Amino acid sequence: MAAQEFGDELPLQIRIPVIGIEAEVVAVGWHTEMSSSGKRVLWHSPGNAAGFLVSSSTPGSGSNAVFYGHHNVNGSVFRGLDRLKSGDEVIVTNNVKTLKYVVQHVDLFEENNISSAQKLVNLEYFAPTGSDQLTILTCWPFTGNSHRVAVIANPIE
Repeated sequence: MAAQEFGDELPLQIRIPVIGIEAEVVAVGWHTEMSSSGKRVLWHSPGNAAGFLVSSSTPGSGSNAVFYGHHNVNGSVFRGLDRLKSGDEVIVTNNVKTLKYVVQHVDLFEENNISSAQKLVNLEYFAPTGSDQLTILTCWPFTGNSHRVAVIANPIE
């Protein structure tokens, strides 16, 4: 279904050479569920691959392309994201082109035991942007999942 929606623009591979990441990309989504504490968002697992969030934009289309993956299970595709620094390169390939991005900043933030208001703030990482951007997310630390790492990268001009 994602291949029909995005065609040749669907990302197929993501590479982050400085930390040795070279991963297949699969299309992923999300859904909501009601729980005793209210509605919660459940993200679909990309398994051993990097996930491209199909409700985001494709890389190079002028908005926010969101990727996420595991850091300590299922191949640990995004282990080491917390070690990235401003200036590091991220490369995304689809069927027609290779797009190069440069890391602008790396954010580390609490995900567990936070207020509803802070959860809404954290969801901004998934929001559309007014310019081309990659957002890459994973859990942290390696021994748990209490925080998230978000890498923000912009196209290399």
